[in-house]
Amino acid sequence: GTVPDTVGVELCGALKNIVAIGAGYSDGLGYGGNTKAAIIRIGLKEMQKFCKVFYGDRQIKDETFLESCGVADLVTTCFGGRNRKCADIFAKNIAAGGAQGGGGGGGGATS
Repeated sequence: GTVPDTVGVELCGALKNIVAIGAGYSDGLGYGGNTKAAIIRIGLKEMQKFCKVFYGDRQIKDETFLESCGVADLVTTCFGGRNRKCADIFAKNIAAGGAQGGGGGGGGATS
């Protein structure tokens, strides 16, 4: 069905990516399923809190977070989205000793 809470849907779509980055770091560092589940659970609560604090005047509905645009999209992104994958690779690279000195090849400080 259609979710009439347009602002809530848009914010869920943006904020889920931040949580997915945390899930990807967790995967890349090998923390396991329980840690990832905690990140998703706490991430969903933080998404709700963010919306209430910064968009409280827009009357975002709590039910929006339980729709396909909320928790379903969050879980899907935390298990297979590009933000999760990118953070996973980044964390594995750092854990292996890669990307020292800030990476990127540009203008770092030298001695």
